[in-house]
Amino acid sequence: MKKILILNYTTSCGNKEFANLFKDKLGDICEIYSCDFSDTSVFVKNGGIEVMFGAHDAKDFDLIYFRRVGHKYFKLAAALALCIKNLGIKFFDSGLSEIGPAGNKFISFLRLYFSSLPVITPTYFCPKETIMQKYQKICEDIGLPLVFKHLHLQRGSGVFLIKEVSQIPQILEKFPGGDFMFQKLIDNAHEYRVLILNGKIGAYEEKIKTDKNEFRGNVHLGAMEKFFDIASIPPDIKEISIKAAKVLGIEVAGVDVVVDGNGKAWLVEVNRGPGLTYDEKVSPEITNFAKFLREELEESCG
Repeated sequence: MKKILILNYTTSCGNKEFANLFKDKLGDICEIYSCDFSDTSVFVKNGGIEVMFGAHDAKDFDLIYFRRVGHKYFKLAAALALCIKNLGIKFFDSGLSEIGPAGNKFISFLRLYFSSLPVITPTYFCPKETIMQKYQKICEDIGLPLVFKHLHLQRGSGVFLIKEVSQIPQILEKFPGGDFMFQKLIDNAHEYRVLILNGKIGAYEEKIKTDKNEFRGNVHLGAMEKFFDIASIPPDIKEISIKAAKVLGIEVAGVDVVVDGNGKAWLVEVNRGPGLTYDEKVSPEITNFAKFLREELEESCG
């Protein structure tokens, strides 16, 4: 028998009452289930993606109806819709999967993943109000150490290295309103930033950590920059960076790529409005950005 899932943003009795209204009318052809957004999760594994609604796998359902989303769960609904769409499950409203730039780091991650880019897996996301119930199992499934990443903060300020599960509650206490995702730690040998200017390479640099106790490669956290000739960028990093910016529709992008000890390149994230080094004796970014703007103006003016 076919199954329908009705999603709602609250666990009120009204949700179950709404679902029950259809059981008699549709009981001959399907079973009706209801679920609250807070009881959902997405686990992107090495071999595929698992979307859970309570104890039920999304693949168990033939149709999923996003009854009410609300402001609180709008981005979560968009992430779930994107997953459901790529799993080939019918759902509505279909427009939820087209949230675009109003999303967050996890939605961007999913779009890159579904475009077959080498994003880091396993990666796990669930609503912040259920992290406390699940974090020990998540850490066990992914393995420690792992990366615990705030979805809205920038410049490395919300990225934490988790070595002990006890760190999770402490971080959540400091960021009570934040959404987080869990991600496998890549023991990278090199970390690069590629500036993309409308599908072309604008700069290519390595970010070199100077503090052995700091796992993040952000320049403002002490990392050094070493810029290379654009022509020397490895083909795999070039292809990943250009495609990633295109998938997310970002003409001016800072693409972060790490290369592990085996030489495999991994896409970390794509940044809008990337930070630039203004000193032209050190970096070609401003020179190449000015050239890019000139070309865009000339093209628009014919």
